[in-house]
Amino acid sequence: MRQSTKIAESGSLTARERADALRARLPEPAADPILAAITESRRLMSTVRRARRAPDFALGRSDEEAAANDAAWLHYHGTLLRTPPTTAAGAVAFARHFLVFHRDQGRVLAEKDLVRVLTIIAAAPAA
Repeated sequence: MRQSTKIAESGSLTARERADALRARLPEPAADPILAAITESRRLMSTVRRARRAPDFALGRSDEEAAANDAAWLHYHGTLLRTPPTTAAGAVAFARHFLVFHRDQGRVLAEKDLVRVLTIIAAAPAA
């Protein structure tokens, strides 16, 4: 019989049970706000793409597309680029989203764009 089983049968906690108990006492980590901003950015860009597929868009810029595009860019400049990630996972997600966003827009990343992303990530509070 293994040692941990003997201890468990004797009423003492196993190492795993002690670790689980300690983990349960730790506070839940706060959600990284950049993840919500990225989710909203994706939703807004999806709305823009949907508006661009509408039949009236073929005749020129529709009111629906204009409103969707304005909302997406307002979020991009007003929220996304002003929200520093608070976790390493958030920093990676932000960098990836920034690259995909620019690629989808048909834009080539300029040095100033990369510096902007690094500046935002560097503004993140140290964990």
